[in-house]
Amino acid sequence: MKVSLTFMQARRLNLGFITTYITNCFTDTQRRIMSKSSSKYYKDLKVLMKNNGFTLARSTKHLVWNNSDENVSISTSKTPRGVMAINQIRRDIRRKIGSVM
Repeated sequence: MKVSLTFMQARRLNLGFITTYITNCFTDTQRRIMSKSSSKYYKDLKVLMKNNGFTLARSTKHLVWNNSDENVSISTSKTPRGVMAINQIRRDIRRKIGSVM
């Protein structure tokens, strides 16, 4: 019999050992995934934006990219907050110009 509990379910049931185990697994996984440096993120972002026709307009606290062909601008963060940052930017591009290369 397989029993799977989420972190909040184990916490509600006051299962301290399970919540500790789940928390430790999450932080170890997060450490492995988030080892991607911001320079790697910036490099991937530049390639993605160049392939989709965007040029960097300005970079202060955020990076603002313009696509003069479609008359569209997209704002991205300078540093990634999570592992899905590039995928979320792809989603924004797809919503603005219709397709992502």
